[in-house]
Amino acid sequence: MSKYNVRIFICSILSVFVILFMIVSTYAYFNNGKKDSDNLNNNIEVTYDGTSNLTLVNAKSDETLTKTWRVKNLTTSTLYLNISLKDIINNFNENGLVYSLYSENKVDIQSANISNDNSLIASNVELNSNETIDFKLTIQVLDNNKENNTFSSSIDIDVLSESNAAIKDSLFYKIITNNEAVSDKDLVYDDISSEGLFWTNKTTDGGRVYFFRGSNNLNNNVKMGDMCFKIIRTNEDNTVKLIYNGQFNNQACDGTNNIVSVSSFNNSSNYNAYVGYVYGSPNSNNYESEHKNINSSTIKTIVNDFYEKKLLNYSKIITDSSYCSNRKVASFTYNSVKYDTFGFKNYNSGYESMQNFINSKPNYKCVLSNDNLKSANLSYPVGLITMDEVMFAGLNGKIDNKNNYLYSKDGYWTMTPAYYDGINAYNFAVSNNGRIIDTKVNTEYGVRPVITIKNDAIVISGSGTSIDPYILD
Repeated sequence: MSKYNVRIFICSILSVFVILFMIVSTYAYFNNGKKDSDNLNNNIEVTYDGTSNLTLVNAKSDETLTKTWRVKNLTTSTLYLNISLKDIINNFNENGLVYSLYSENKVDIQSANISNDNSLIASNVELNSNETIDFKLTIQVLDNNKENNTFSSSIDIDVLSESNAAIKDSLFYKIITNNEAVSDKDLVYDDISSEGLFWTNKTTDGGRVYFFRGSNNLNNNVKMGDMCFKIIRTNEDNTVKLIYNGQFNNQACDGTNNIVSVSSFNNSSNYNAYVGYVYGSPNSNNYESEHKNINSSTIKTIVNDFYEKKLLNYSKIITDSSYCSNRKVASFTYNSVKYDTFGFKNYNSGYESMQNFINSKPNYKCVLSNDNLKSANLSYPVGLITMDEVMFAGLNGKIDNKNNYLYSKDGYWTMTPAYYDGINAYNFAVSNNGRIIDTKVNTEYGVRPVITIKNDAIVISGSGTSIDPYILD
């Protein structure tokens, strides 16, 4: 063999070894990564009725697919479950498929849309030590006028440990460790006597959130500089929503002067568009144009001005959360007037939260992507409280409640639409008697901005009481 051929042979052998080394290293990398990601999943036992696969082919309107499964915690620690639909193939009509997910005392999601991407359908579902949970998922075809439709997916369950669910000493961590949370399953929302920290899964993706409900004596006070805030609730990602509660006065967060201005919601009220915190073209020929996120409401400019002047220095702990305008239309009768699902021009139109209000059944769901308002439409990460959040907190439309932590002697706006009655647009507000009311958007009420604190914002001192509020780092 010539020297040249020997060199080629040696180079070939070396190349083979290099390739083999890369293959082995790559396999080890991915295999080890898989083992790491599966460590917590090995702490549960999942039993499906059949397999985890979901399939609908040429299904007709109102046809349903049901899947049940059981999850058992094999450990003595609390775990949290994220449940997703993965590898989705869906060529049904847009918004043509909805899912419902139910598990007693844990999750109760009704009629949420299925996206075409991998979809998180429930997050942070608590699985206690040695606990077993039964789940039931139903997928329903709402409207199918296309042929050869196919939907396929599979259920994916990911496990988080309790330590991964809350960052130690964060505001979220303080809320859930300093209070004993109770499920809202037996909560009567017209009963203003219930008080404390509650949890619910009545959210967009079924994730557990915690909310304060009751009197002004709760330990839900936060101080930022010379400003005081009340904790309203947590979000699915463990961020925390706060509402402005005045200046730190006489060494306490006493709620004095807890509005930043008085304003109409919108100066005009003669079209459906004006129920919006942001809105499109009034007197349009369709819902989409009427409610497109183009124009700022009158009240939005005041809220943004407050953020610019008072909160920019705290932007490192304020996150770009969503603020739900909830302009989803709904059909109902209120005060003997029938409201329909138009949502444009000056047609009588109802909005979904009004239905929640009538039935005393609030929720934290924000179904329409157009209503998940973030800084792209808001200029700054700040908004207003919603009617549903106010009802969760303990106010209603039947009983005055001046003792509630959301009470203000001046009354103030929420950002939630109620209805358009053919003449005027109506949104929800909180009256100066501590009652939820619906009122014309060109009426003047107080303004109380709402911000969202990051899930890793650390509490450096305080116990959350009005005289010892949480102070954030």
